[in-house]
Amino acid sequence: MYVPPAFREDDRATLHAAINDARLSHLVTATTEGLIATPLPLFLVPDEGPHGTLYGHVSRANEHWKLAPIGEAMALFMGPHAYVSPSWYPSKQEHHKVVPTWNYLAVHAYGPVEFFEDAERLLDVVTRLTNLHEKGRATPWAVSDAPETFITAHDALFTRARVHMGDRVLIHAAASGVGTAAIQLSHAAGAIVYGTSRTADKLERIHNMNLGLDASLAVGDTPANFVEAVRKWTTGAGVDVILDLVAGNYFPANLNALASRGRLICIGTMAGAKSEIDIGLLLGKRATITGTMLRGRSVEEKAEATRLFAAAVLPLVSSGMIRPVIDRVYSVDAVCDAHERMESNASFGKIVLTFP
Repeated sequence: MYVPPAFREDDRATLHAAINDARLSHLVTATTEGLIATPLPLFLVPDEGPHGTLYGHVSRANEHWKLAPIGEAMALFMGPHAYVSPSWYPSKQEHHKVVPTWNYLAVHAYGPVEFFEDAERLLDVVTRLTNLHEKGRATPWAVSDAPETFITAHDALFTRARVHMGDRVLIHAAASGVGTAAIQLSHAAGAIVYGTSRTADKLERIHNMNLGLDASLAVGDTPANFVEAVRKWTTGAGVDVILDLVAGNYFPANLNALASRGRLICIGTMAGAKSEIDIGLLLGKRATITGTMLRGRSVEEKAEATRLFAAAVLPLVSSGMIRPVIDRVYSVDAVCDAHERMESNASFGKIVLTFP
């Protein structure tokens, strides 16, 4: 960058302050496929390295991190800038020796770039970035506030089932906390979303809230009813993904409702942990059955699931496209009432406990 001597700034503290004020950079690297740039929020650790170290988080879907950089990278930070008209100078009327200019504040930071996937380091970066940008808000959000229901749903749908645009997704127990989260995440990804619940009133509430449910069925006490509904919804093709929180007597019907090479993801056993299935049907459809849960995972695995959730979902939460559905909030002293509410099957969304 050309810097006129009169405007050059070499004081490190001043440059660091400009970086901290800007926050958003453009990260530019040279690769064998040409230059690549990514708008990227970064935070500065001033005492790490001879000039400080910048950290940020690149989405896994962004190809930037996969392309090996050639030489140094550049992070471009822009501060205030404005056009300056010659008409503002009194000397213009005297000798006409003034020209328009554009005044700006910019910092170009150069150095080697490292892309890493270590789950613990990534979680630390995402946490620090979030804390930095939430600082000063009346009710700052923290990564630790991410509801387990959303992380569970995101992990099941995208890490396990690999849901993508155009997939037909069936979600059982659609009015549960995980169910309402899964509906919104699937809809945001461009999937066609179907849901089941035991009662019609819960499904009506989902539709009224515009969470993204395309069609639904109240199955009552006959879960096999959803198989025929799926045939009608998909003109006989079946659904590509089923997210099952129920298991039990839903399981055989799930296989009938799956499309060829469909993916059945089991994340709950509300109707029982045992079932009988047709292995021949499983083989004929070349279906995949995956069981998953967060609670039994290592710290590293949980950190990775949280990192992926933070990268993909937090922007949607910030924009209001996705929101948690809360049934009721109880104090910890009323935990028995909360359990009774859950066991009654009358809840819609997540039941929350608060602690002093």
